[in-house]
Amino acid sequence: MSSRLLQEFKKLQRDETSVVDEVCLFPHDNVCCWRMKMRDFVEDTSDAQLLREDLAELKRRFGGDGKIHMELNFSSRYPVEPPMIRVVSPRMLQYTGNVTIGGAVCSEFLLAGGKYDPDFEISEIMRMVRLNMLTAPKVVVTTQFGPGGRAGPLRVDLNGRDHLGSPLREYSRTSAESSLRRAIAHHQENGW
Repeated sequence: MSSRLLQEFKKLQRDETSVVDEVCLFPHDNVCCWRMKMRDFVEDTSDAQLLREDLAELKRRFGGDGKIHMELNFSSRYPVEPPMIRVVSPRMLQYTGNVTIGGAVCSEFLLAGGKYDPDFEISEIMRMVRLNMLTAPKVVVTTQFGPGGRAGPLRVDLNGRDHLGSPLREYSRTSAESSLRRAIAHHQENGW
């Protein structure tokens, strides 16, 4: 596992065409946890434009760098088992961009037994994550407790609707893992 991870890590750091930048180990010597930032969303779509506007407003009102900070966690079973991918910050509107309330990225291609393929390289996975962030279907979400809200392309929660405090407050890994388990259970019961 670690030799493939190190190879992919170094390749991703050098890849100037990647959708991510500033790839690092977190903490600095843990090959099983990577942090990175999504590059600017330059896609020519109205949803990418809205996300660009959100990120610019985030930077203007709250500081920071106006980037989406991501984290990938790899188990000892990687590449057989996919990495757990989460947004670290900023806080996103619930149900948008396939990001859970806890910050985990929930997509069928990231599930063992789903559409995940161990031959996927991390650079490909991150391209798919980005595409899913921008093209998540606009639907009304129904949960076991009733109406959940509106899903759709990724948006930043600038007004604190789904969190307390600053939108720059980081999601915890624990909340990402917990919300991902709930989302997967929901999809297994109700489909994708």
